[in-house]
Amino acid sequence: MSFIAKNIVCVRNNRILFRDISFSIKPGELLQVVGDNGVGKSSLLRIAARLLQPESGEIFCSQQSLFYLGHALAIQSTLTVKENLLFPYNDTFNSVLKTWSLDNDLNTACGALSQGQKQRVALARLQLSNATLWILDEPFSNLDADGIVQGKQLLQSHLHRGGMILMATHYKLSGIGYPLSVLKIPLNQRITDN
Repeated sequence: MSFIAKNIVCVRNNRILFRDISFSIKPGELLQVVGDNGVGKSSLLRIAARLLQPESGEIFCSQQSLFYLGHALAIQSTLTVKENLLFPYNDTFNSVLKTWSLDNDLNTACGALSQGQKQRVALARLQLSNATLWILDEPFSNLDADGIVQGKQLLQSHLHRGGMILMATHYKLSGIGYPLSVLKIPLNQRITDN
């Protein structure tokens, strides 16, 4: 099981965001994508999740089990925390609720939660998933210090079980306890007509 991207090119609004991006991720590995605003980190993740078609290049994924957590958290504001998680009420579910400090908000509509609490709901959903490959776009945004610690522990646990992570952030991740690779996307230039 591995994930491979070869020679990925992304063009948006007649502008090359990036070209010839290649990388691979194996079980137990985390690849962190970094770069300035607007360089295409989110676009690369959407291409990896097959939500966006690249201009050229190929994606090879020997397994189909992936979980994509983007900027839009896919949290339904009219549903409760429990309804958004859509999992049976069992010991694992209770443990995850406690981990993310959501046990007192189980029947609260997500529209009434803060952005940080919504991020916790999204990460709880991630923790409950069985996906091998996690594609995460700024997963710790809106979290307080305790939430970031919990998030790093979640990443460690997933890697320890042989999971793979492709993750975009604006800063270099530290304190994971696992080796991680960093892919920096440089700024590119506009396409010119010749």
